[in-house]
Amino acid sequence: MSPQYKKRMFFCKAILAKRKVRGIPKLEKKADATMFNPKRFTIARKRRKLTIKELADIMEVAPLTISRIEHGTNQPSEETLRKASRILNFPKEFFFAIDFPIQFSVNFRS
Repeated sequence: MSPQYKKRMFFCKAILAKRKVRGIPKLEKKADATMFNPKRFTIARKRRKLTIKELADIMEVAPLTISRIEHGTNQPSEETLRKASRILNFPKEFFFAIDFPIQFSVNFRS
């Protein structure tokens, strides 16, 4: 092994060790159909033209709770998810669906 390769490997191991100490995951989780999708929660709220405060008042939770759910900081409890599903008129499965990246193609024809 070359000295540069050894140096690079040492550096990579040091970074991974720091991540482990800080509690940062090594790799991001891959989304699947069993994980809650906070983007879908935001989409549902905006489709019903509700603000975070309005939805929180209807659901009888704190606006901070809704904000944290939408940002992915908190996972909603089963009861909160059931209320949101009923109030926003979306099935529970909608909040667990995977988002696929949207690809835009531009076509300039004369």
